[in-house]
Amino acid sequence: MPLDRRWDLWDQHFPRRPPRVTPRYLESRLAHRLQEVAYGGLPKTVKEQLADCGERLSKIKVWRGACPTSPG
Repeated sequence: MPLDRRWDLWDQHFPRRPPRVTPRYLESRLAHRLQEVAYGGLPKTVKEQLADCGERLSKIKVWRGACPTSPG
């Protein structure tokens, strides 16, 4: 598929273009998005589990929802 057609698809499925991109990245993100549209995304519970896991394991602490209370 020509590069201009890939960018057309990108513009249809994503709100903005990435600042730096390789052809491989572009293709893999488009393939994932097209599969998501065709077969449905992950269930909400799985997304929540992945977000919880990411919060626990990340060195960058970003909290969803209300701020956690500090101990003591």
